[in-house]
Amino acid sequence: MIIFPAIDLLDGHCVRLRQGDKDQKTVYNEDPSDQARKWQAAGAEWLHVVDLDGAFTGEQLNFPHISEIAGQLSLKIQLGGGIRSLDRAEKVLGLGVERIVLGTRAIEDIEFVAEAVQFFGAEHVVVGIDAVEGFVAVRGWEEITTKETMVVASEMAECGVQHVLYTDIKRDGMMSGPDFDRLRLLAIENPQLQVIASGGVSTMEDVRRVKAMADIGLEGMIIGRALYDGDIDLAEAIKEIRSAG
Repeated sequence: MIIFPAIDLLDGHCVRLRQGDKDQKTVYNEDPSDQARKWQAAGAEWLHVVDLDGAFTGEQLNFPHISEIAGQLSLKIQLGGGIRSLDRAEKVLGLGVERIVLGTRAIEDIEFVAEAVQFFGAEHVVVGIDAVEGFVAVRGWEEITTKETMVVASEMAECGVQHVLYTDIKRDGMMSGPDFDRLRLLAIENPQLQVIASGGVSTMEDVRRVKAMADIGLEGMIIGRALYDGDIDLAEAIKEIRSAG
């Protein structure tokens, strides 16, 4: 099981958005590399980075920060936000990123996902499934589609995807706990997929509950606001997931 501490980049700063709303942001650190070093010092091996500028506008404003983190630290980086072409994906991986997270384009074009898996390898591709009440959202969470979460997950598994990141938008940044029921259903109905829980992990009890789902296919969890606000200590959480039982 992996804990992915989150760094969301907007205008070159580490921020958290309330339910994905860029007008409801909190800046936690103006230096992304400094924040990444703190997570590494606490024992993190992976880092989940969201390029919010890329997601909202398609611009590559944060590439220098991403390259700096990848070049200076030993953290493996999983990055999403605005990756809507194979060319963009190749550029991101060229920065030293280990995994790309495909969102909007993946939901709208299943053939693009299959091409990405074939071109880069399934181990380097994650599909982000962001949902509101069972329906998938796209374009930086600004548009809710009519596509059902479970249907999309099944389609991704069929085209060779191995990793999916499930986010319940209403729980993201709300400190209310993940949608455990849907996470369980997603994992059980798609045994080919390794599922990463995102949105709402806010207590050590949440950490333990996600850890307990490893045997049904949960690969890990992304933790953001709870780390920044001090509700979860990253070193303690990592120690918990590595312990037996």
